[in-house]
Order: sequence, then structure tokens, then C-alpha cells
Amino acid sequence: MAKKKWSFNAFVAGKNLKGSNKICDIGIEMDMRLCADADILIYNPDYPCHDTTDCFIEALKENKHDAVELHGLRPEHIADILPYLKDVKYLSLFKCNRLDDLSFIEELTELCGIYIYWNQKATKVFDARKLPKLTILSIEDANKLTDFSGLEGSNIENLKIWGCNFLGSFTPKTVIADFEIFTKMPKLKVLNLVPVKNEDSRADLLALSKLTALEKFHILEGYFTFEQFAWLKSKLPHTAGIEPLHEWENWENETVWSVIGRKKPTVKKRETADEYEAHFYALVAKYQTRENPPSDDEKD
Repeated sequence: MAKKKWSFNAFVAGKNLKGSNKICDIGIEMDMRLCADADILIYNPDYPCHDTTDCFIEALKENKHDAVELHGLRPEHIADILPYLKDVKYLSLFKCNRLDDLSFIEELTELCGIYIYWNQKATKVFDARKLPKLTILSIEDANKLTDFSGLEGSNIENLKIWGCNFLGSFTPKTVIADFEIFTKMPKLKVLNLVPVKNEDSRADLLALSKLTALEKFHILEGYFTFEQFAWLKSKLPHTAGIEPLHEWENWENETVWSVIGRKKPTVKKRETADEYEAHFYALVAKYQTRENPPSDDEKD
């Protein structure tokens, strides 16, 4: 029987998970790589190449792999490879932009972490409730995704949804229409968002304010106003990431501070930064008894 040609790439990690190569965003290090396309690693003979599905499957049979990163996976490949991924704990779907249906992931019940990067077809997240061990989900540049109902009731603790990658794209394109979905994730501890801004900021704020067990939160500094971030901090006082200042070094190696909130400046003077910080926490104290968040145009 003729061997099937395989037109996507794969990188895998063995049980030791040692080395310097990480599955992006999950942080799992790889100690071995397999590649189906000689072109991608042609200058590194240390990586064996497999140009057919059969070769790759044989390699999977020989060694148990905890982590697999698949490049350019297409729908027609799934039936061949899926049975040999059942024990995988960490899966990266890298530039698999032909996949329009992610439900096949539901069969990989040992998964603990998933990273999806650059998918332009899928509109619906898989049903994460079918993956009881899944605690980490990172989705980046999957701009057609609009249905996040599959996150409800899951065991996901660490969730990232970025609508752009800040490399080739800088404007978010992923729409999360209803932030209430996050309130239906009982184990959620870390939430990292870069979505298209919704028109109703107050609805987003009200949903986020219910996440009292959230340990860390990130959203674009300009998504909410300065006053709105202060209101959110008053409801989530122990959540990291909702601070008024972000300290960093500019290209002149000067220490500067970005002020949180839409259209707020980056300042160079410590005294000015201190004034913004004091104002922010004064608003936090003021808003503690306020149930409804400030509107987009409200200044205080």
C-alpha cells in the first residue's frame, strides 16, 4: 500500500521535558523533535524528518510523548493521527489555519494544556468540559472564534485569548461579545485578554467584578478608562494586574511609567507617576460602595 504524504510538521517532547525548546505560551520544554518536512529543519540534521504519516506514527509508537506541537494540521490529517495522541498532555496547534472544527480535541482526555496559534477558520471553541484535566488554554490570533460557550463549567484555571499576536498584527480582531462566560468557569485563576473592545464597557466590568477568586488579570491598558479600572480594583482588591502604573525602560534606558486607562500617558517623572497612583487608589476607596461602574465618558 502506498504511503500517505504528510504535508504538515510536528515537534514532540518526551517524558523528561528537558531542553531549551518550549511549546509557546504553555512553557513545556521539548527534549526531542520530529519533523515531517525536511525544508523546515534542513540545516539541522539532529532532527529526524518524516515525510509520511506512517513514519510519524511509528515514531510515536516507539516513545511516549507528553507534548506535541503540530504545524499546519489540516482536517484530512486528523483521522490518521488522532489515535496516537491519546496520551498527550500538552498540545500546540501552530498555524493550523485550515482547521474549521476543533471538536476533535475533545477526544484527547489526558490533555492538561492547549496552545492554539493563528487559526482563521474555526468559529467555536471545543467543549472543554470533556477534558477534566485541562487547566491551561491559550488562544492567539484565532480571529473567527465567536462562540466561547465550550468554556462553561470547565476546569480551566489559566486562560489567554489574544485577538492579535503583536508581531504581524497589532489590532485585536477576536470578539468576545459576553464576558459573562468567564463567570461560568469555576476554577478560573488567571485571565489574559486582548479582544476587540465591546461597546458596552459597563457590562464587561460587571461580569469581571464577579471573578472574586481571580488571582491575576490582564487586558489592554486602553480597554477601560482610568476610572473604570479603579472601580474594578475596588471589587477585585486582591487580583494582581489592576495596578495604576506599569514601570519599564524606554529605548533611551530611562525608567518610565505607563498609566493604566484609555488615552492615559506614559510619564517620565516619578512625582507625576506618584500623583496618578494616589488618585487611582483614592478612586478605589471611593468606589468601594458603588455598585455600578463608571461610564466611558465619566471623569472623576
